[in-house]
Amino acid sequence: MELKDLNTAEVPDWCPGCVLPGTLIHKNPSIEKVELIKVGDKVLGSDGKYHKVTEVFKHKHKGKMFRIKSKSLGECVLTDEHPVLSVERKNAKLHNKEFELKWRRADSLKKGDYLAYPIPSQVEDLQEIELPIQKKEMDRKSFEIPKKIKLNEDFLRLAGYYLSEGHVHKREIIFTFNINEMDFAEDVIKITERIFNLKATLNLREEKNTLDVRISSAILARIFKEWFNTGAINKKIPHFLMLLPKEKQKELLKGLWRGDGWIGKGRANYKTISKTLAEQIKLLLLKNFIVPTMTINKAYGMHKESYSVEIVSRRDLLRLGEALNETVIPRNEGKSPSNIIVEDFILTPVREIESFDYNGLV
Repeated sequence: MELKDLNTAEVPDWCPGCVLPGTLIHKNPSIEKVELIKVGDKVLGSDGKYHKVTEVFKHKHKGKMFRIKSKSLGECVLTDEHPVLSVERKNAKLHNKEFELKWRRADSLKKGDYLAYPIPSQVEDLQEIELPIQKKEMDRKSFEIPKKIKLNEDFLRLAGYYLSEGHVHKREIIFTFNINEMDFAEDVIKITERIFNLKATLNLREEKNTLDVRISSAILARIFKEWFNTGAINKKIPHFLMLLPKEKQKELLKGLWRGDGWIGKGRANYKTISKTLAEQIKLLLLKNFIVPTMTINKAYGMHKESYSVEIVSRRDLLRLGEALNETVIPRNEGKSPSNIIVEDFILTPVREIESFDYNGLV
């Protein structure tokens, strides 16, 4: 099968290529395996916006598959003729001076070529949101909370704290911080009162070196579980937060990083066992022109498989420090970052290409 007019920056109006089952697709509102995508779902396109799926296809493929690993943003497995938006590398050791985007067959790519990854561009700025309050008939203990809240810095930082350090237990939302993070715990208490008119309590557990902040509200617990889920492996960012302007999202990143992130000399890292959350944080960073390196950490002993979102280049670490309003110590100037940022895309080099024979559904 020939892919006509492939060497063009215009999006092909049809796609003869396919991907392996299990390939993750960025979807509104989270990520989903490709085989579970349905007509009507919205998925992230090459223009950085979400588009409605009008058709889905699957067929038997017998032939070569290509596993294309990028320098920073993960990998994908494609059939040989699958179109890939990319830039041909002129010199394996030097960055191009010009970057001409073209749709090229997967089997024509080579190590060092640049893969184009879209920078999320869809923005829907909500000033406030109505809370989905569903008070149960026999619920006579819950305190009343506002019907609407502002999507301001306070709420976004609180959302970040919850995604990293919070969970729902029965009628409560519980945040667990290290004993040395009293300022974060107090921040949660103050935000809770300012936004929801609720009194949060602080419990010191010296035997575990932790601080627990508890918000007692069955109504709010149900809302947080619906929006963010509970349990570290299930955490996700609701879509209405993913579409906010990047300036607002900086407070969300701040709360996240104060929880499960760290900043050291020359690098920063966020670690989670939620694949969905890791992918969503990647998009938040890209929206702020910060390019992370995505790493999968294999399970061992009692530890589950986890995902690291690392910031390693001087350029990206300085931008992260600005976004989080944190002091960072970058590496010395050294060589330029391996990833190139153009107007609408991150151009990340191909690190490795593997091919293998396959006989099955794609």
